Amino acid sequence: MRRVVGLTAVILLAVAVGVASVVAYERMNDGPDYQVAADTGTADHDFVIPAGTSDRLLRHEKVDILPRRLDVTVGETIRIRNQDTRGQLVGIFYVGAGETVRMRFTSPGELSGACEVHPDGQFTIMVHEA
Repeated sequence: MRRVVGLTAVILLAVAVGVASVVAYERMNDGPDYQVAADTGTADHDFVIPAGTSDRLLRHEKVDILPRRLDVTVGETIRIRNQDTRGQLVGIFYVGAGETVRMRFTSPGELSGACEVHPDGQFTIMVHEA
């Protein structure tokens, strides 16, 4: 009897994990389309993670580099340059040490995720129709 209960619990857990994975996948695909491009030209929204940011974070200092929410329109670009010695998670993007991420938005929607360089720990990009 214990084996049946244990097996039933394992099956229910597997189903729950599967459903949660499908829901998470669907939510990730609800966001806007964007193109990651080489860092050439100007950007409509430009942010720099300065050298020393990771040290400030380790000292638990307030780091406020990006807004919690950024409103952009389709066709605009955002550029995030990391001049620090450590990579940073910025919403759905990871910007490695010394790297630049530049993206152009091609459809409306919302991108949201954890952000290590904002006091609230979140960064959301709202992309609106032009």
